[in-house]
Amino acid sequence: EDMDEKSSMMAYSDVFVTVYSTMVVETTIHGRPVVSACIDAPGGGWNIPGKFSLALSEIGNWPTHQRFHEAGAGRVAFDEAALFESVNAYLQDDTLDEDKRRAFVQQEITYTDGSAGKRTGEYLLSLL
Repeated sequence: EDMDEKSSMMAYSDVFVTVYSTMVVETTIHGRPVVSACIDAPGGGWNIPGKFSLALSEIGNWPTHQRFHEAGAGRVAFDEAALFESVNAYLQDDTLDEDKRRAFVQQEITYTDGSAGKRTGEYLLSLL
């Protein structure tokens, strides 16, 4: 129900700031700069006994995020200073890392022509 809102944020943000998320892929499709804010809560603030917890600084090893980071398709901030620097750099020049964003999209997405539904339908029809 919130896909229109999310898509709009990714398409029209000057800089898309998120925790590491697969939304980095969708945002780079829109050509927008991305900063992954992976700032751990002070004192382990998210570590509540009996609840799932993971330090944000540790999720960069997940496959999508690792490829995003290795491709240089955006910036990763592990502290407030890096977040401030990264966001301001993109606000001053949103073309920074643009070529790396395009390369990342080509690496991650087979088809970017908006025909996923048609292609999926054709594939399912071919199975009959």
